[in-house]
Amino acid sequence: MKSYRSLAVLLPAVFFGLIVAARAWFWSAPSTPTEFLRFTVNPEPASWKFVPEPVGQAAQDILATTNLFNGTFIGPKDQRITAFAAHWRAESSEAMSVVQHTPDICWVGAGWKPSLAGQPERAEFSVGERAIPFECRVFTPPSGHGQELVVWCTLVGGALIVETDRWSIEQNAEAESRTRFFWAARRVGANQFVKNLQQRRRGVGEKQFVRFSTSMTDGWESALERLKAFAPQWLELSVESKTM
Repeated sequence: MKSYRSLAVLLPAVFFGLIVAARAWFWSAPSTPTEFLRFTVNPEPASWKFVPEPVGQAAQDILATTNLFNGTFIGPKDQRITAFAAHWRAESSEAMSVVQHTPDICWVGAGWKPSLAGQPERAEFSVGERAIPFECRVFTPPSGHGQELVVWCTLVGGALIVETDRWSIEQNAEAESRTRFFWAARRVGANQFVKNLQQRRRGVGEKQFVRFSTSMTDGWESALERLKAFAPQWLELSVESKTM
């Protein structure tokens, strides 16, 4: 009987201690980045024509923001680049986790299937005076015709979010789309949680997500070069120094 009483006292104390420790880890001495990064999109790059594609109200409700840029750029020789950008203000940053907007989740949920074509998991893009790492994937559309090379980047609180690894669902490409969506959401969500924990990052504050893609009519290498050439025309990067 005495042991049960001891447990009744010990367990709440341990639980309370964990809560206090978690709060201290994230709030008492969180990491303090020395700079704040912010993307700005250029809707009219030279030699490119932008065709906007409105985002429906239902999608806006899901995304939890109206600060959206979505459409297709038509360039020289009828090149096509599809672009999307979203911004969440600091006061509304907890409305929805930005990880839910990556193609690993959204595109998979819409029936697209990832493919291994030899492309890198991550590629660096020159934006401003910085080399910024972008996640890199190849997807096959639901129709099964053609392939799309897509890259994206996420900023949370002015800091880059780099994914730990690629979710290799190529082995399960024939799985039902809901199953693939389920595991993609959990893999990406777990990745951000671990990153936040390691870096003592609370995951709140201003958030930005940019994504653009092009068709792989002539291989992933040429498609990636087109995107790299387009990036500095479409994206600008401001860097704000922060005092410690």
